Amino acid sequence: MLAKRIIPCLDVRDGQVVKGVQFRNHEIIGDIVPLAKRYAEEGADETGVLRYHRFQRWPCGR
Repeated sequence: MLAKRIIPCLDVRDGQVVKGVQFRNHEIIGDIVPLAKRYAEEGADETGVLRYHRFQRWPCGR
């Protein structure tokens, strides 16, 4: 049987961890490193980082 793992994901925008609903109305939560360290200290197996930014136009040329 596979073991359950805890893998939090930090949403990052402009170098800051943010919380938003459907990628809108972002609220800055804090810096990446202290939050990742806290998750590690609390027992996370891994920490994912989702970095996103705005495109001036679609990268596929739409």
